Amino acid sequence: MIVELRDKLAKQHNETILSGFVTPQMDSDAINALISLGIGRVMAEQAVKKTMQHTPENSSLEDIIKQALKNL
Repeated sequence: MIVELRDKLAKQHNETILSGFVTPQMDSDAINALISLGIGRVMAEQAVKKTMQHTPENSSLEDIIKQALKNL
C-alpha cells in the first residue's frame, strides 16, 4: 500500500508547479483553499474557473486565490 501511494505522490508531485506555470493541480489547490475559507464548492469552482480564463500562465497559486476571491 505504501509503495502504491508513493508512486501516486511522485506522479502528483510532477504535475504540480513546473517553472511557475499554472497546472491543473493549481486549480484544485485554489478550489480547496477557497473551500477551507468557508466558501461553497460550487461558488469556489466558478470563481476559480472565471479566474483561470483571465490569468496569465505564470501566475502563482496565491495570485489565483486572490483573484478568485475578488471574483466572488
